[in-house]
Amino acid sequence: MFQSLEQLLLDTGMATPEQILDAQASDKGSNVAEALAEIGVLTQQQYIEVMEFYLGVPHVNLDAYVLKPDILRLLDADLVKRYKSVPLEKVGERLTVAMADPNNVVAIDDIAMATGCQVIPVIAAKSELDKVIRQHFTMRESMERVVQEALPEDDIDVKDLALMVDDAPIVRLVDNMIEQAVNEGASDIHIEPREDGLIIRYRIDGILHERMRPPKSTHPLVVSRLKIMAELDIAERRVPQDGRIKFLLGEDSSVDLRMNTMPTIYGEKVVLRILNPESIMLELTDLGFSQRNYDKFKDIITRAYGIVLATGPTGSGKTTTLYASLNYINSPSLNISTVEDPVEYRLGGVNQVNVHSRIGMTFDAGLRALLRQDPDIIMIGEIRDMETLETAVRAALTGHLVLSTIHTNDAPSTLTRMVEMGLPPFLVVAATNGIIAQRLVRRLCRDCQGKGCSRCNRTGYRGRLAVHEILTFTDSLRQAVLDGRGASELRKLARAEGMVTMYEDGLEKVEQGLTTREEVARVVGLDYI
Repeated sequence: MFQSLEQLLLDTGMATPEQILDAQASDKGSNVAEALAEIGVLTQQQYIEVMEFYLGVPHVNLDAYVLKPDILRLLDADLVKRYKSVPLEKVGERLTVAMADPNNVVAIDDIAMATGCQVIPVIAAKSELDKVIRQHFTMRESMERVVQEALPEDDIDVKDLALMVDDAPIVRLVDNMIEQAVNEGASDIHIEPREDGLIIRYRIDGILHERMRPPKSTHPLVVSRLKIMAELDIAERRVPQDGRIKFLLGEDSSVDLRMNTMPTIYGEKVVLRILNPESIMLELTDLGFSQRNYDKFKDIITRAYGIVLATGPTGSGKTTTLYASLNYINSPSLNISTVEDPVEYRLGGVNQVNVHSRIGMTFDAGLRALLRQDPDIIMIGEIRDMETLETAVRAALTGHLVLSTIHTNDAPSTLTRMVEMGLPPFLVVAATNGIIAQRLVRRLCRDCQGKGCSRCNRTGYRGRLAVHEILTFTDSLRQAVLDGRGASELRKLARAEGMVTMYEDGLEKVEQGLTTREEVARVVGLDYI
């Protein structure tokens, strides 16, 4: 046993006498090893190893630990944050607590007094403790204070709300809710009033996960705070409202939120779409294409004219694919314009136009106006009606490249959908370069390879990747469209002539260890086998 921590650091060569003196003179950390870690002499892993050896206490990897809500509630947030200590297990009267400094006797005594238990300290990395505290305690503390101040919903008038939603507890609660969602990689936040309470859920990798159940009394405060942030009318609760929030994550970072409210029988439901520019500004090579599909897609988006359609359900990544396409073909020599509903992400060097249907600025009207602006490439957010489709085809046949989305189940059925909308088959064949259909499947967690860890919220999945099918014309496929063949016949013909389906593309990604067969079947559906 070493006589001192300083001697251990010197004898193992982890620190020099000068570095130890600098650490002792600093006000960082509760011991010399932690101070060395704070000033960058030791890594977090080295700090853990030193303390584990010096004190003879085990270390725990919180990222791989299953935290129990009932155990976490044994300590209040103030105590947890003050000592960076998280309760993990309770057996009888023995409470195992993860700590940044297991040698802090004051912390151990205070925790023992608060819980009435014998504290068994284990060491954990400070970064892991900070993450757990942020996710499980900071928001809980804010919520508890909001609950103390909240009034029954029927008793709150607009003037009271306007005053209350500027108070620190509700501000912190809403800020923490958004920060946690961003940190967990959520795409949407759902705030849902129910008969007996409020449910807050995050959509992560396409799946909704419940995160909180605050009391019903907090609902008007949360909604009103968000409305003020989005510059909406807090007095109007009878009709839907749309707004936008620019939320600061730090001094140099921000995220945009698109907010929509919807009146329900239990109050206003709010959905916040998290618009993270980093998640949308991808290169073509980042979209998970197989080499075969990459070559096909690159060919159809680099032609001088024609229509390229992306199809799939809402949330399948169509917009990301089109934005990546524009990034790929963008050039100072090209005039590129978009018509979107709404413009969610700003693209450098691209003229972007918002649709405003109420004042007559529809997709078709915007597209017709853009054709008078000498465009080279046009992106239409969605083809919804025959008028827009006709104008897009006219643009494609007069020397413009047109990119757009359309809602169909797969690539071949898009051809029949265009005919059903009223476009003659010969124009479908003449104008269309190709069609890409896609879905997003969850990616196996790189840290645990599907076993489940704290990094993937015990799901075994973290992040998503696309599976694609790309249809391009052959002579026989053109003739089949002209002959009025149905979607199933077109599909069989396209497969016979080399089209790889989304399901088959997904199975290739299963073989590469990127996802699972169950996930591909869940997202794509067995109809595509």
